[in-house]
Amino acid sequence: MAKLVITDDDVTVELSTKEHLLSMHKTFSIPRSDVANIAHVDDLLNEVKGLKVIGEGLPETKLGTFGWTDGTDFCAVKGHGPGTVITLVEAAQFRRILVSDE
Repeated sequence: MAKLVITDDDVTVELSTKEHLLSMHKTFSIPRSDVANIAHVDDLLNEVKGLKVIGEGLPETKLGTFGWTDGTDFCAVKGHGPGTVITLVEAAQFRRILVSDE
């Protein structure tokens, strides 16, 4: 599953080769200044909103870009387990980043 690396300067979502191919995204980073909030939730799959724009959208796996009324989210979510929701400022590439715990 995707790995989330948070430093003082940026937030990086590291994707495996398989995740890169399925999500149609490469490993990417965003500046910490674009982060509005970071929250850990018990059931990350319940946080996924919208419809798949690019990527994989199986019933228990959401990998790629999902669009909804407030913008687009990048999701690397597998099942109903815990994970991290990063809410970004409106000018950022995504509105939220959702990554399941390993």
